[in-house]
Amino acid sequence: MSGTIGVLALALAMGVATTIGLLVLGSIGWHGSIFLGIIAFLLLAAFLNWVIFKPLPKIENGQRVE
Repeated sequence: MSGTIGVLALALAMGVATTIGLLVLGSIGWHGSIFLGIIAFLLLAAFLNWVIFKPLPKIENGQRVE
């Protein structure tokens, strides 16, 4: 459970950084940068959750075992 919260916190931090970066560096307004920050949060949360918590395949002697 705490791992999932950590993934969500990391994705939230990256979404906020995306929003701030688009506001400061990009020529996108408030609405566009907030929308893209939310999209970045959702995609990063889903991707990190899949990458970190996907079960690994069983390996014996260097080969996958079914």
